[in-house]
Amino acid sequence: MLLVDDMAVPPDVDINLMLTIAEASATFVAIVAGFFTTKIISISGEKKRLRSRLAELEAELISRDRLAKRYKSVMDGIESRWARGSIDNFIRRLLSQEEIEVYSLEEMKAKFRTFEECELNEFEENVLRERYDEIRGMITGILEGRTPSIFDVGSLALSIDSSVRIAERESVVFSENKGKFLIEESEIIRCQNMKQQYKADLDADTFPSHMRFGFTSQIIFAVLGVLIPLSYASWSEIFAGVTSNILVIGLFGVV
Repeated sequence: MLLVDDMAVPPDVDINLMLTIAEASATFVAIVAGFFTTKIISISGEKKRLRSRLAELEAELISRDRLAKRYKSVMDGIESRWARGSIDNFIRRLLSQEEIEVYSLEEMKAKFRTFEECELNEFEENVLRERYDEIRGMITGILEGRTPSIFDVGSLALSIDSSVRIAERESVVFSENKGKFLIEESEIIRCQNMKQQYKADLDADTFPSHMRFGFTSQIIFAVLGVLIPLSYASWSEIFAGVTSNILVIGLFGVV
């Protein structure tokens, strides 16, 4: 314990005033230090919670992405089969024309739009591009009289009737998978948004700017409010001629 008699201070200094200032400052420093300690512990716990939540979201994203790809694969398979059937029907109509000629790929696309009264979708365009040389060969053979008509009315009717029955069954499967795919896609977007938010919170400064300012203020307060009053005797000669009590009170006021 610091005794008044042990302190070598100038005669104009009120030692009780200095001790009061030092004690008040030390008390304030201790209170603020406790607050910062609690805040640091709270931030640490929040960071741990965010990392745990990010890991859960990552696992959920992987699972939902796998399911979405599975549903999309089923949908793409059905649409590819529909596209092949659509192009088969287009070829029948194209080769059944009274006047026929060798068409470019773009001209075939235009013919398709004329026959079907709609644009080709992605799958139909891919199938048409893949079979272009085959169709071109058929047309050339017909023009040269080497290839007889291979599409009679009976087989065409049977093919259309069969295609309709298959399309009806596949439409149900397609709708079911599309609904599931849209749900998964929506959940993936939700998880990605949450993941970005959590990462932004986690990447934020461990000690925010207001806490850094608080630490700096804490150090300054401890120096000016505690150390200076207690060590005044060792540097009082620097301020010779200045009333010591006024000086100490002024320092405390600055703090």
